Amino acid sequence: MTSMERNRQRSATRIGLDIERDRNRELLENLFSEYAAFELSGTVPARTDLCVIDAPALERSAERFDEWHARQSPVFAPVALLSETAASNPRGQVAALSSSAVDAILRIPMPKAELSARIDNLLQMREFSQELDEERQLTELVFESSPLAKLVLDPDGTVVRANRRAGELLDVDPAALVGRAYDDGDWTAVREDGTEIPTADRPFGRLLDTGHPVYGYEHVLERPGRDDMWVSVNMAPIRDESDRIDYVVAVIEDVTVRHSQARELERQLDLFQKAQDIAKVGAWEYDVRTESLYWTDQVYDLFGLSSDTTLTPESATELYHPDDQESIRDAFRRAIDDGEPYDLELRAIRADGERRWIRTRGEPQRADGDVIRLRGTIQDVTDRKERENSLQRMTNAVDRAPIGITLSDPDQEDNPLIYVNEGFVEQTGYTAREAIGRNCRFLQGPDTDETTVATLRRAIDAGEPVSVTIKNYRADGTPFWNHLEVAPVRDDDGTVVNFIGFQQNVTDTVDRQRQLAVLDRYLRHNVRNRTNVINGLAELIQNESEPPVTDYADSIERAGATLIDNIEKEREITKLLRDDPEPTTIELTSLLESIDTELTRRYPEADITVTGPESVTVEAVPELSSAFEELVRNAIEHNESPSPTVDITIERAADTVRVTVRDDGPGIPEMEVDVLVDADTETPLNHGQGLGLRLIYLLVSHSDGHIELAERGSAGSAVTVDIPRTDP
Repeated sequence: MTSMERNRQRSATRIGLDIERDRNRELLENLFSEYAAFELSGTVPARTDLCVIDAPALERSAERFDEWHARQSPVFAPVALLSETAASNPRGQVAALSSSAVDAILRIPMPKAELSARIDNLLQMREFSQELDEERQLTELVFESSPLAKLVLDPDGTVVRANRRAGELLDVDPAALVGRAYDDGDWTAVREDGTEIPTADRPFGRLLDTGHPVYGYEHVLERPGRDDMWVSVNMAPIRDESDRIDYVVAVIEDVTVRHSQARELERQLDLFQKAQDIAKVGAWEYDVRTESLYWTDQVYDLFGLSSDTTLTPESATELYHPDDQESIRDAFRRAIDDGEPYDLELRAIRADGERRWIRTRGEPQRADGDVIRLRGTIQDVTDRKERENSLQRMTNAVDRAPIGITLSDPDQEDNPLIYVNEGFVEQTGYTAREAIGRNCRFLQGPDTDETTVATLRRAIDAGEPVSVTIKNYRADGTPFWNHLEVAPVRDDDGTVVNFIGFQQNVTDTVDRQRQLAVLDRYLRHNVRNRTNVINGLAELIQNESEPPVTDYADSIERAGATLIDNIEKEREITKLLRDDPEPTTIELTSLLESIDTELTRRYPEADITVTGPESVTVEAVPELSSAFEELVRNAIEHNESPSPTVDITIERAADTVRVTVRDDGPGIPEMEVDVLVDADTETPLNHGQGLGLRLIYLLVSHSDGHIELAERGSAGSAVTVDIPRTDP
């Protein structure tokens, strides 16, 4: 301490004087000129560092100095008695007056230097005691006000001191903790699984066993009537001069929140890890200052690299397709230089050569206005990209399809159109803007058939597919025939979410069908009438003439009958081609048996048999009976035997039913076989003589069946017909 500092300290030191003799008072005032000396009268002021008194002052009131001692405790409050007695034991004189008030006796006369030294010694003792008291108070304050629970234990584990936080943590008054055991039964240390921790494994037991401090020991503390708590315990020994453990200081921290947060963080990290795996996404970070690049394991997996591969921004860029490298390089540079984030979908080439679509995102992070790092994600979007490309190709195909395609939304009022393709625009003359948002009935007009409209409405209301040919009108008012097919689109729950429509302009087809119908009626009517006239005249010739003229008339009559039969077949064929009937379920055995009954009645000389299962069902057009009837009738009529034989056999196969019609006639002519099995082989010079076999072929084909000639020869023919079966 410098002299200046000592002077400042002395000038602040207050010394109280209660001296009766003037000469002694003047002596002390001169001696204490460097101090703040004052006259004592009555109670000693609190801010007094030393009292110098004489015997009369002590005699007047020794109690005030005892009281000052008590108020200053534990700080040393020195009282010095100035004694002029010649007694050899001045302490005896003091004892007679007061047993505790005086701390030092200053016998005068005394050399000034010795007196000053004695005074300084008393003041230093007071200063030391003040410093000790301040340290004690500070230690007490730190101990009591600590946010951590603190205990002082003796070597037996008994609490000798506890702070306020310890009482709060254990839900006990801190004073009530003193004298209780550290592992008192009112609170129990348990593991995370709920099992109790043995005493030897607890922090205090470990400290006594090893003699070393225990740090960061975490366990669950069960407290009666309160929630369990996670605590972290630190313990350290305090040793005496002989290195024996005198005390143990325990610091206990409530880490329940931190432990919960750690568990939650662990759960979130696990969830984040699983989410990355499921979404095929990884994260990355680039530190601009250190130029270090960090990838998560998922990014390495996406590129097919080992996680110990050292990467730089440039080497990472080279993992992309050559045509995409400049894009990622430029985006990365602008993110650093200009702070621009990026979101790109690029092609990457894995280490094994496989090409994948990658979505890479980068987000700049700033500090003091400068970009200090980039963070982002990398995700494999190959599946989505392929779906989008496939959808785009499909959309392009739908947009450019040669037929009209529409999509409506039944969840909106009046089920408006939400999409029309270019084919629809071309067919109707309405632009997409004019069509979208309207119900498709705007195509209807004055001559639209209400029955057809009702059929459409019923199917749509029922959520069922429907197919109709309806008269619609173009934007310019021109009518056209529209073959319309509407089908519901359902979600995974079966709810109708859209209706898709296919429109095809069939005006030319309808016109041709009408013209053919007119021609068919004309030919059928006129040919039948003319043929009836010819047959009538042939019959007159037969009745009024003789051979060979009657033979000629007979030939004419047979030709007329054949012509009328062909007219009827033509009518059936035309109706079949025009109506295009839908297949239905038919019980085949009973059908063939009824044909057997009918033709046996008409041809009693014929021997017709039906063999096979009692019941079998097929999927075929309702007119299929005409095909089998024609096959059996041809086998009878073209057989010159007086008793033709026809065997009909029914056999089940895996997915079909096979019907074999076998006869003992002369066999089917070559040209007729071609008509029966392949309708495209006829030419102007090579064609069948009748329409019966053509009708058979068409009926079997419209039933998704197959017909072929299994046997043909002078001993007869066998024709097989395979039809899809429906029975189990």
